[in-house]
Amino acid sequence: MVVPEGLREPRLELGNGRATGYALVDFLKLQHGAGIETNWLIAKLIQGEKRVMATASIQAANGRATVHLVRVEIGGLAVSGATLDFLIDTFFRPLYPDAKIDEPFELSDRVDRIVVTPADARVYIKK
Repeated sequence: MVVPEGLREPRLELGNGRATGYALVDFLKLQHGAGIETNWLIAKLIQGEKRVMATASIQAANGRATVHLVRVEIGGLAVSGATLDFLIDTFFRPLYPDAKIDEPFELSDRVDRIVVTPADARVYIKK
């Protein structure tokens, strides 16, 4: 797995129908590594490495899936609403423009459904 510049110690924990990711994130380095310039004021507000935790629920059946953010923490502070939307639009979407959050998307390669449990994530293929 290639870890982007600005991301350290990534870790993923699975639960029933959800996954929680943890990492140390330097948002400025992430953007710099992707060739994205950051507004000076925003750069001053977000500079430095932050501990980030994000939990998402995953619903997948009949060849479609939806991922919903359940909880996001940055530096131990919960982030939601307009602030979370701003962070997603500013830092996540430029790096992953095809990612879908809170909207259904088609699963590829004949995948019918994905079942996530604390032990594993199972992918079921259509016959």
